[in-house]
Amino acid sequence: CLDITFTLAFLIMLGVIVYKVVPEQNKELFYTGFGALGTYVATILSFHRGSSKGSEDKQKQLNNLQNR
Repeated sequence: CLDITFTLAFLIMLGVIVYKVVPEQNKELFYTGFGALGTYVATILSFHRGSSKGSEDKQKQLNNLQNR
């Protein structure tokens, strides 16, 4: 649930950047938060799609080789 929440928040903030003007007083704070949230979303995606997926695929291949 947290992964989905953070990803949706990132996409909403991206929409705000594209379609709205961020007030000058809040611009630095907004972009800092956006960058931090983007880093967290990248970590989420790399966990679900990246190295853990590759490790799972490798483990399946090793299991197949052992069963031969």
